[in-house]
Amino acid sequence: MVIHAGDDSLANPVGPPAVRPWPLELVSSLGMGVFAGLFFGALFGGIVESLFHHWRKENVELLQFTIFTLSFQGWSLLLVSKFLREQKLTWSATFGLETPGLGKCLFKAVWGGVVISVAAMELGWICEQLIRAGGWTPQVQAPVQMLQSAGSPGRRFYYGLVAILLVPAAEEVLFRGILYSFLKQITRPQVALWVSSLLFSFIHFNLMAFVPLVFVAVMLALLYEDTGNLLAPILTHAVFNFTNFTLMMQEERVFNWLRWIYERV
Repeated sequence: MVIHAGDDSLANPVGPPAVRPWPLELVSSLGMGVFAGLFFGALFGGIVESLFHHWRKENVELLQFTIFTLSFQGWSLLLVSKFLREQKLTWSATFGLETPGLGKCLFKAVWGGVVISVAAMELGWICEQLIRAGGWTPQVQAPVQMLQSAGSPGRRFYYGLVAILLVPAAEEVLFRGILYSFLKQITRPQVALWVSSLLFSFIHFNLMAFVPLVFVAVMLALLYEDTGNLLAPILTHAVFNFTNFTLMMQEERVFNWLRWIYERV
């Protein structure tokens, strides 16, 4: 079944909603626009560091974080909105936002976020040990470094708000809603799953997080297939980011709690 603009019916209660085939030229234009945003975000971030090197480090990082967020996540949402308008498609029809069984969908999303967070942390620990065993020093992601060096609660709240609300929405729309769905039109579903997941992990530019993020991306795509509603991977992604954010903010307390459990086992 093909969904056109204004059509509220869904092709299937299971699996991502069907949309009209997306022209390659529009998808290519969207992809180039996203990478242009990444390029200019990195460029302006470097310019900020050069011009304001006399500022305190956390202030420069705050400005760079804002620039990069707007140039990637914010810009991507604007490009996707334009992309859908050109196709005469609605957000709800394209991404299954009105799929029946919303409560069950959200329940799966929350529990999926918890399970994926635990599994990803285990994978991250294994990758860290392998990197150390190879004689290299593991490097955490740049946003994590910014969060750890943020001096004030206000800055931490701002970073957390972006990570939990904006980032999951933008990245799921882009990687699961657009990229994964488009790749399924032109290749086998398994290829679409792994290519979109690898690109999702690569875009985070961190070796230690690469394997855990591939795992997370695969699980998010499978959840989208299972529920047919993009809200599910968005919420799961938000739970995943919230879990990591909370652990970083309460790292010492969590460590003491785990040590207390270990001593009594």
